[in-house]
Amino acid sequence: MIKAIIILLISAAIPTIASAQTVTDFKNKLATPIIAPNSYKQAKVTVSEYGGVSQTVQTASRESLKSNIKGYRVCIFFDNASDARVNAEEMKKLFQSQFPNENVYLAYEIPYFKVTVGNCVTNEEGIVLMEKVRPTFPKAYLKSEDIAFSELVSVPIPLLIKSDSIQ
Repeated sequence: MIKAIIILLISAAIPTIASAQTVTDFKNKLATPIIAPNSYKQAKVTVSEYGGVSQTVQTASRESLKSNIKGYRVCIFFDNASDARVNAEEMKKLFQSQFPNENVYLAYEIPYFKVTVGNCVTNEEGIVLMEKVRPTFPKAYLKSEDIAFSELVSVPIPLLIKSDSIQ
């Protein structure tokens, strides 16, 4: 009885093992290039682009940079008076002169002109920036905003090397 069960198990396992070897052999055969005897340096590769693949990839790349994340900015000016635009521009210039390494944004959201600064990903980062600008802008407050991913990514400027300096 035990011999019959063992024979049955072995006979069931043999086709599985054989098919696994066949699949492996098939994959190896596909991965091995076929080289004709006289084909040295005569290989030809043809690339075909179907439909608007290039356009679709470009659109997807642009869309990924448009995506927003929840972040924080420090609002240093917020007003809707008749001279609010002029005052907002002055606040922006003042901030840029005091903090040249920080990003500053002037926006009009009906009916207010506002000047916000920074691209803070965390609340803590926003609080640090707010405390940094408060001596100059005492009414500054932290504001939750959607920040475009492209504003957080900085592209490094390529290093330019003069050709006469290369030896």
